[in-house]
Amino acid sequence: MEPLTENIVNVISKEMFATYKDLNDFIEKSPKVTVTVQATESDKKNYGERVVKSITGSDCDRNGTLDDTAVCAATFYKLWLAYRK
Repeated sequence: MEPLTENIVNVISKEMFATYKDLNDFIEKSPKVTVTVQATESDKKNYGERVVKSITGSDCDRNGTLDDTAVCAATFYKLWLAYRK
């Protein structure tokens, strides 16, 4: 498996990275991923036992999974390091 820095620069070019204003812009413009999560007892009480709960968020490292803010920040920083020259 390729290290994230090498892999991500193959997906996000220097020109594309230059279009992002900051980390928040990078996160906002990243592809979105929706995942199904376990419904809470409160969800079941309010909507019934057969409720399905999903969360949509950003896939900052473009690997097809939902990323938290720490992963997005690390990805942004790795791209910044790769393209700062």
